[in-house]
Amino acid sequence: MGFATVGDMERARLEAALELATAAAEAAGGRALAWFRDPSVTAARKADGTLVTRADTEAEAAAREVLSAATLLGEVEIHGEEEGLAETGGEYRWVVDPLDGTLSFVRGIPHFGTLVALVAKGDDGELPLVGVLHLPALGETYGAARGLGAWCDGRRVRISGRESLSGALLAVQDPDRMREGGLGAIHEELLGEVDLLRGYSDCFGHALALRGAVDVVLDAALHPWDLRASQVLIEEAGGRHRTWPSRKPGTENVVLGTPALVDALTSRIGV
Repeated sequence: MGFATVGDMERARLEAALELATAAAEAAGGRALAWFRDPSVTAARKADGTLVTRADTEAEAAAREVLSAATLLGEVEIHGEEEGLAETGGEYRWVVDPLDGTLSFVRGIPHFGTLVALVAKGDDGELPLVGVLHLPALGETYGAARGLGAWCDGRRVRISGRESLSGALLAVQDPDRMREGGLGAIHEELLGEVDLLRGYSDCFGHALALRGAVDVVLDAALHPWDLRASQVLIEEAGGRHRTWPSRKPGTENVVLGTPALVDALTSRIGV
């Protein structure tokens, strides 16, 4: 089975799917924000070493409630970080990260968000059609659907367009995540060579690339729920992404941002 194409879903349905994804992301973000900086919220470690709080689980439940109640695309399965996936055999799937940046959340840093994507399923993987990135503590919601552009709260967003790494602002993940993804050596090289390298990580770093504040992002060991929304968002903002398997099973590394810098960085890495 090949991918369902954008042509299979007319503009009106894409717009409706984007509206639904936005509602789900904002519902999840609202639940997370209700617990933000609450001293009673504590974090536990899951089997894969990542953090989880009651805000994560409640936020996913809120997103699932919105998506499950919709009849727009018939029965669409939902793949969420906390509750997993129950496959139904349908051609579309919602992919949900209810609280991306849990470490920031538990430290009281407002750089966390919710990610919701609609993907078409195929033999070659998942093709993102719709993506929403909601930053509840900052009051920003980014949304995109294939062919419809990328927007933040009603305003079009575009990548920076910078074409040279000289003077570019590069965002990277934390060193432990970079090592986990097999990017420890290139991370150290970039630290010594790139003048403007900053640790804007998780969906917050992706959002900065969408609006051109950051020129290119190198991110490591991402699960589908960390990445699918950003893939369609960056393309619709005029950018590019390149993914490849990370050293951690079941995850991907990604470079995303301006096309010239994505090409330059992936060439440097050798992928």
